[in-house]
Order: sequence, then C-alpha cells, then structure tokens
Amino acid sequence: MEALGIDLFTLIVQIVNFVILLFILKKVLYKPLLKAISERQKMLTSIETREKSIGILEATSEQKRKELLKSAQEEGVNLLKEAEFKAEEKRKAIIDKANIEAKDLIKKASAEADKIEKITKKEMEEKILNLSSIMVRKILSETLDENVKQASVKKAVEKLKTIRV
Repeated sequence: MEALGIDLFTLIVQIVNFVILLFILKKVLYKPLLKAISERQKMLTSIETREKSIGILEATSEQKRKELLKSAQEEGVNLLKEAEFKAEEKRKAIIDKANIEAKDLIKKASAEADKIEKITKKEMEEKILNLSSIMVRKILSETLDENVKQASVKKAVEKLKTIRV
C-alpha cells in the first residue's frame, strides 16, 4: 500500500475519525432530523385527516343547509296557503255578515215604510172624513132645517166610516 502512497496508520486513523464522525452525527444530527421529519409527517397526516373531515363536514353542512332551505321554502308556501285560506274564510264571513245586515236593514226599512203608510192612511181617512162632514153640513145647511141636518150629517159620517179607503 505504500507503493500507492497510502499510509496504513493514516488510513486507520481516517477510518476511526470517520466512524467517530458518523457516531457523533448520528447522535447529534441524524436522530433529531429523523424525529423532526417523523413529527412533520404525523402533522401532515393529521392535517390531511382534518381536511378530509372538514370536507365531509362541509358536504354534510351544505346538504343540511339545502334541506333546511327546502324545508323553509315548503313551510313558507304552506304558511302562505294557510294565510290565503284564512283570508278567504274571513272574506266570506264578512260578506255573509254584510248580506245579513243588508237583509235586516231592508226588513227594518220595509217595516218602517209600512208603518208610515198606515199612519198616512189613517191621517188621510181622518182628513177625508172631516172634509166630507164639512161639505155635507154646508150643502145641508143651505137646503134643510137643523134637526134634519144633524141626522143627515150623522148618517153620512157613519157611512163614510164604514167605507175606509
């Protein structure tokens, strides 16, 4: 080996130095570096797992949101239909009440008109009787004596009372 220019002692020292260097690097640098790499891999794995679970949660949340939105829309439509139904019932009730009130008002007006007609008839009969009595007295006063006048007036008034207009 000496012919090649390699000293055996130097080679052995170099090998021992290299082994010591490897031992020191393994203890000081390689183990912490492997530990850091392992921790980062675990962290990346946990991050990926969380991302997947977040993705699943987002998908389920989106589905739930869509279901809630659909449910809310259906409930809104149902409430609207119910409100329309109640409004229609109320409208019918108001119309029925108005019709009943109108009929009552017509009955009252008709009764009032009948009452006024009866009163007017009675007043007209009284006026006609009075006028007839006055006319008979005037006519008789010119032609008959007092006793005959009285009897004729009474007779005429009695006849007029039985005639009724």
